[in-house]
Amino acid sequence: MLWNLTPEPKYEIYQVLEEVYQAYAPSFARYDGAEVQAEVLRGFEQEILDSNCFQELVVEQTACEVTYSIDDYLKLLITLHRVEPQAKELLCVGLREKLEKFGDSVQLEFLSAVHVARKAPVRG
Repeated sequence: MLWNLTPEPKYEIYQVLEEVYQAYAPSFARYDGAEVQAEVLRGFEQEILDSNCFQELVVEQTACEVTYSIDDYLKLLITLHRVEPQAKELLCVGLREKLEKFGDSVQLEFLSAVHVARKAPVRG
């Protein structure tokens, strides 16, 4: 299984954006960061092991960074979360204003992982 967790801006950038999230899309006002994302991946590992369907689990994960233009970041954000149509434009305008203070792009971070396991023998 392959996993890419949700790309997020650095925490310092998130703190600046949080006000806009709270105003127009409160469900976006959540920051996981690498520690929480690693915990999510450990949960996936445990579910695989607890299923008793697999054995010899091997896990690899890596920290990833990607840079998006502000336009592409806003498009990504809208595809990852549901936004009420009337709030969508206000959200994008507000985020753009905040992000442009940092330049014309935004760097995102996330964890990517692979879980490989052998199918357990059928017992019966």
